[in-house]
Amino acid sequence: MTNRPCRSDCPAGDCAGCAFPPARRRRATPAATANEPMPARQGARDLETLRQRCVIDAETGCWVWKAAMSRSRSRKIAPSPRVWLPDANVKGAGVLMTAGRAAWLLAGRAIAPGQVVWRSVCNRPDCINPAHGVAVTRAEMHRGLAKAGVNRGQPHRAAVNLRNAMRMATPPERVREIEAFFATGALCKDVRARFGVSAETAASIRDGRHVHSSNRRAVIPLASIFAMGEAA
Repeated sequence: MTNRPCRSDCPAGDCAGCAFPPARRRRATPAATANEPMPARQGARDLETLRQRCVIDAETGCWVWKAAMSRSRSRKIAPSPRVWLPDANVKGAGVLMTAGRAAWLLAGRAIAPGQVVWRSVCNRPDCINPAHGVAVTRAEMHRGLAKAGVNRGQPHRAAVNLRNAMRMATPPERVREIEAFFATGALCKDVRARFGVSAETAASIRDGRHVHSSNRRAVIPLASIFAMGEAA
């Protein structure tokens, strides 16, 4: 029986004396039936299982996560460690959650509704060591991050701060009215009484530091992530 060519461009015409190995045929896998149950997720049932998925930093004590990561599609945030927690006797289990939160729960620690697990010791987003975490609200976490200066100097945080300031700031039309009122010789206390703005807002508009000021002063580039003026 003549051997069939191992490939269409086989120079020998058949596999006898050919330098190319015969093509391997993939074994056909039967299609899953509708009644066939899906395999159950393994997830993590104890703290040791999570620890084995990490690399332990001997110097800092961080449990650096090396398994699955998840990226948000709606928000531009850094990828976060994710794990399925199937143990039904743990509050909040049976769902996909951050590995840091799962480690916190499997360590037997409580977390109240509205709280998150913040790595206050190391500030590493990929560390899941329960000893490095604390259960706080998001507002408390952001205040702690700002105080520690973790995000200081990062361009994406500067963009987020500017976007939030633009969203919460006094509208441009109202700023123009206040500027015109200041031009008549009014004081900050007069602006506060007439327009109902805070003393800080009135002073920023008077000094041209408001994000919507028509004469917004230039600032030194990269001097601070909170500097929202246009560079000269």
